[in-house]
Amino acid sequence: MALIYFVSGSSCGQCTGALLNRNPGDWSPLFMTANHCISRASEADSIEVYWFYETPSCNGTPPATPAGQPRNLGSLLLKRYTEADWTLLGLYEPPVSGVWYLGWDANEWEYGETATGIHHPVGTFKRISFGESRGNWSPTFCDSSGANCFESHSRRIRYTSGTTEPGSSGSPIFDANQRVRGTLSGGSDGCPDVSKYYGRFYLAWDNLRYYMGEPDIASPMYVDGAVVGDSGNNGNTERGTAAQPFNTVHEASYAVRSNDEVLIEPGNYNEQFTIWRPMTLNRSGAGGVVQIGQ
Repeated sequence: MALIYFVSGSSCGQCTGALLNRNPGDWSPLFMTANHCISRASEADSIEVYWFYETPSCNGTPPATPAGQPRNLGSLLLKRYTEADWTLLGLYEPPVSGVWYLGWDANEWEYGETATGIHHPVGTFKRISFGESRGNWSPTFCDSSGANCFESHSRRIRYTSGTTEPGSSGSPIFDANQRVRGTLSGGSDGCPDVSKYYGRFYLAWDNLRYYMGEPDIASPMYVDGAVVGDSGNNGNTERGTAAQPFNTVHEASYAVRSNDEVLIEPGNYNEQFTIWRPMTLNRSGAGGVVQIGQ
């Protein structure tokens, strides 16, 4: 888990996010948060990710501020699923040593199961909350002015120990097997017993799966800059296959398996980025020029 800061319009925001593992486990730096936190490419690009802003032991003394903690700068907006308030990002650089990639379960979650949330309330050091899964809901959330409302197809969590606060949004909820089942949208103010609502990973999986797990990760991975793709990256028409390619090389670099191949249709790809996992970039077809970075 990490505390994140980002720029949204003329304002700054803070939320929580977390690294997600995938199958195969090849360390593609996939990072989850809530769509109501980050929903635009400019917001993703501005992100600052602060690791280890936490106490060294239970009830220990936390760092005074996150400023001295290890951090990552910048990310690419990969996929969104707005109906369940999910955003998947790709960090521009490898995360720092010692962080964990979280496991997940894309199946539906049973009623009454143990639930654990870890998060950064109001931008402070990391906290933990305990409760149980209490069924599916679709609450509507608005900002403090009553505007910018959205509905989230969620799992209600009844916390009996601890709570969440603004800034906790985007944090994962874990089941009894310590696997991610949702991302925090919001909930009632106050102390336990209190209800909080997490966008269902089960639903967001329809969009995220082409980055996350076999057999959905295409091999080889295809890119064609001429395709329209998913508007605002909210959809699942870009899958990395020959029939449904990604429309940028940068997106494909997060989806392709390590040591696998990205086949790129000839054209000019106005992209600049760093590749740090092993992969091969090749032209697709017998002729034409692929130009990247101009």
